[in-house]
Amino acid sequence: VPAQIIRCGSVDGLDIAVLQLASVPRTCSPLKLGDSSRCRNGERVYHIGNSLGEGLCITSGIISDKNRHMGNNIYIMTDVAINPGNSGGPLIDDSGIVVGVCVAGRVGADGMKFSIPINEVKTFIRGL
Repeated sequence: VPAQIIRCGSVDGLDIAVLQLASVPRTCSPLKLGDSSRCRNGERVYHIGNSLGEGLCITSGIISDKNRHMGNNIYIMTDVAINPGNSGGPLIDDSGIVVGVCVAGRVGADGMKFSIPINEVKTFIRGL
Protein backbone atom coordinates (compact mmCIF):
# COMPACT_ATOMS: atom_id res chain seq x y z
CA VAL A 1 0.00 0.00 0.00
CA PRO A 2 1.51 3.37 -0.96
CA ALA A 3 2.36 5.63 1.96
CA GLN A 4 3.30 9.24 2.44
CA ILE A 5 5.69 10.42 5.16
CA ILE A 6 3.83 12.93 7.30
CA ARG A 7 6.68 13.77 9.62
CA CYS A 8 10.13 12.46 10.42
CA GLY A 9 12.22 13.70 13.21
CA SER A 10 13.05 13.27 16.80
CA VAL A 11 11.74 13.96 20.24
CA ASP A 12 14.77 14.63 22.41
CA GLY A 13 16.89 12.53 20.04
CA LEU A 14 14.43 9.63 19.64
CA ASP A 15 14.06 8.93 15.90
CA ILE A 16 10.43 8.56 14.88
CA ALA A 17 8.63 8.66 11.52
CA VAL A 18 4.87 8.84 11.00
CA LEU A 19 3.45 7.49 7.74
CA GLN A 20 0.04 8.08 6.23
CA LEU A 21 -1.28 5.22 4.13
CA ALA A 22 -3.01 6.03 0.85
CA SER A 23 -5.66 3.44 1.73
CA VAL A 24 -6.27 0.87 4.43
CA PRO A 25 -7.73 -2.55 3.60
CA ARG A 26 -11.15 -3.07 5.19
CA THR A 27 -9.88 -6.20 6.92
CA CYS A 28 -7.37 -4.15 8.94
CA SER A 29 -8.09 -2.57 12.28
CA PRO A 30 -5.75 -0.25 14.16
CA LEU A 31 -3.92 -1.27 17.29
CA LYS A 32 -4.72 0.74 20.41
CA LEU A 33 -2.01 2.89 21.94
CA GLY A 34 -1.53 2.20 25.64
CA ASP A 35 0.19 3.95 28.53
CA SER A 36 3.85 2.96 28.79
CA SER A 37 4.05 4.28 32.36
CA ARG A 38 1.89 1.29 33.37
CA CYS A 39 4.40 -1.27 32.05
CA ARG A 40 5.94 -3.58 34.64
CA ASN A 41 9.33 -5.28 34.72
CA GLY A 42 8.79 -8.99 33.99
CA GLU A 43 5.65 -8.31 31.91
CA ARG A 44 5.34 -10.40 28.72
CA VAL A 45 5.51 -8.39 25.49
CA TYR A 46 5.49 -9.14 21.78
CA HIS A 47 7.10 -7.54 18.76
CA ILE A 48 5.69 -7.65 15.24
CA GLY A 49 8.02 -6.95 12.33
CA ASN A 50 9.65 -8.02 9.09
CA SER A 51 12.90 -9.43 10.38
CA LEU A 52 15.72 -9.37 7.82
CA GLY A 53 13.11 -8.79 5.09
CA GLU A 54 11.97 -12.41 5.38
CA GLY A 55 8.29 -11.58 5.94
CA LEU A 56 5.98 -10.86 8.81
CA CYS A 57 6.97 -12.39 12.13
CA ILE A 58 6.20 -12.08 15.82
CA THR A 59 8.60 -12.60 18.71
CA SER A 60 7.96 -12.58 22.43
CA GLY A 61 9.88 -11.78 25.57
CA ILE A 62 9.65 -9.80 28.76
CA ILE A 63 10.28 -6.25 29.86
CA SER A 64 13.67 -6.32 31.53
CA ASP A 65 13.70 -2.65 32.56
CA LYS A 66 10.84 -0.25 31.87
CA ASN A 67 13.05 2.79 32.55
CA ARG A 68 16.43 2.13 30.93
CA HIS A 69 18.33 5.42 30.77
CA MET A 70 20.59 5.86 27.75
CA GLY A 71 21.96 9.34 27.20
CA ASN A 72 19.13 11.81 27.70
CA ASN A 73 16.43 9.27 26.86
CA ILE A 74 14.51 6.51 28.58
CA TYR A 75 13.75 3.28 26.74
CA ILE A 76 11.89 0.08 27.53
CA MET A 77 14.52 -2.68 27.59
CA THR A 78 13.30 -6.14 26.57
CA ASP A 79 14.67 -9.44 25.40
CA VAL A 80 12.41 -9.70 22.30
CA ALA A 81 14.27 -10.32 19.05
CA ILE A 82 14.78 -7.09 17.09
CA ASN A 83 16.75 -7.53 13.89
CA PRO A 84 17.47 -5.30 10.88
CA GLY A 85 14.23 -4.81 8.97
CA ASN A 86 11.85 -4.97 11.90
CA SER A 87 12.76 -1.92 13.93
CA GLY A 88 9.85 0.50 13.97
CA GLY A 89 7.35 -2.26 14.67
CA PRO A 90 5.02 -2.18 17.67
CA LEU A 91 5.85 -3.60 21.08
CA ILE A 92 2.53 -4.91 22.38
CA ASP A 93 1.37 -6.31 25.70
CA ASP A 94 -0.74 -9.41 26.42
CA SER A 95 -3.90 -7.42 25.70
CA GLY A 96 -2.72 -6.39 22.23
CA ILE A 97 -2.12 -2.79 23.33
CA VAL A 98 0.91 -0.94 21.93
CA VAL A 99 3.31 0.06 24.73
CA GLY A 100 6.34 0.96 22.62
CA VAL A 101 8.03 1.13 19.24
CA CYS A 102 10.96 -1.26 18.82
CA VAL A 103 14.08 0.50 17.65
CA ALA A 104 17.42 -1.12 18.46
CA GLY A 105 19.58 -3.74 20.03
CA ARG A 106 23.00 -3.51 21.57
CA VAL A 107 25.87 -5.04 19.59
CA GLY A 108 27.37 -7.91 21.55
CA ALA A 109 24.36 -8.20 23.86
CA ASP A 110 21.70 -10.36 22.20
CA GLY A 111 19.28 -10.05 25.13
CA MET A 112 19.25 -6.25 25.28
CA LYS A 113 16.71 -4.71 22.91
CA PHE A 114 15.17 -1.27 23.22
CA SER A 115 11.83 0.35 22.45
CA ILE A 116 10.68 3.94 22.57
CA PRO A 117 7.90 4.16 25.19
CA ILE A 118 4.54 4.81 23.54
CA ASN A 119 3.99 7.87 25.74
CA GLU A 120 7.01 9.49 24.01
CA VAL A 121 5.54 8.55 20.62
CA LYS A 122 2.19 10.10 21.58
CA THR A 123 4.02 13.33 22.48
CA PHE A 124 5.57 13.30 19.00
CA ILE A 125 2.19 12.64 17.33
CA ARG A 126 0.49 15.48 19.25
CA GLY A 127 3.05 17.84 17.71
CA LEU A 128 1.99 16.99 14.14
